[in-house]
Amino acid sequence: MRHSWKRSGGAWQCANCALARWTERLDNGRKYRTFNVYSRDAVTRLNEGDRVPPCEPASLSSCVLIERNGRLATIKSRKHNGQPELLGGKAEPGESPEETAVREAREEGGVEAINLRLVLVASIGGHRCSAFAAEVASGARLRGGVEGEAVWSTREALLTEGTYRADFPAIVAAYDASKKAK
Repeated sequence: MRHSWKRSGGAWQCANCALARWTERLDNGRKYRTFNVYSRDAVTRLNEGDRVPPCEPASLSSCVLIERNGRLATIKSRKHNGQPELLGGKAEPGESPEETAVREAREEGGVEAINLRLVLVASIGGHRCSAFAAEVASGARLRGGVEGEAVWSTREALLTEGTYRADFPAIVAAYDASKKAK
């Protein structure tokens, strides 16, 4: 993914990842660009001729696909005017993608996700998202939370009304392929 530069004060910063930034300076009448690429561990300074690493969305998130009777566990998102979306959200500091998926299933759906299988890692909604397939106990019932009402939605509803409907076909294709490989 390429960086999407926007002006931020006296520097240019990537609007996607917020980890890459560059500035210009004059030295003996010649313009130089200095790139700073931030990571969790360090800052790397690059000269103009050096290659800037590709963009990685800065925030990490996970979503979980839990299916029952041909329907997927979703929430009617309060934040997105009741549009259905898969259970999931942003990772907390130090949290693994699996831990994020389990926590989000508990917080948004009121269920304990078990037997997680990674099905896809992609850029979704500006986040580097890990999508997991999971199961819940046979008697588990969805309960909503602060984010919205938890419901079982059809794939068609997610494709036509869902918050991330542009990304849903890739997620469900990876999910279906993981079920066949199982």
